[in-house]
Amino acid sequence: MIIACGPDERINLIDSLNTPRRRNNHDQLLGVIKSLPSKDNDPRYRSNPPQSWDVAISAQSQIWKK
Repeated sequence: MIIACGPDERINLIDSLNTPRRRNNHDQLLGVIKSLPSKDNDPRYRSNPPQSWDVAISAQSQIWKK
């Protein structure tokens, strides 16, 4: 199988998980990814003091993310 790649790409990554070390690293990363929440939560921020350039917020939280 021939895979088109960019001019600076010299290594075919299709079989890059072919060593135990690479497979282990991949599996560890996949475990971390699967442990992350499916939906992000808005963090709780502490407000900065009002500034002269402040404008009113025109979007509601989570609505713009959809």
